[in-house]
Amino acid sequence: MIEALRDVAQIGLADVKAGRMRTLDSREQLDQHFSAIAEDAIASVRDQRRVEE
Repeated sequence: MIEALRDVAQIGLADVKAGRMRTLDSREQLDQHFSAIAEDAIASVRDQRRVEE
């Protein structure tokens, strides 16, 4: 268990060092960010289903 936590921490630190992090200044920005992620995920599933049909 502790090894998994260390691995995840290293991934997070690497992302920060590489500039792959976003700072949000308000709850509204956080809501917009999560909504955009959800919309992208839904669109991806729809596209995949179209390909499979």
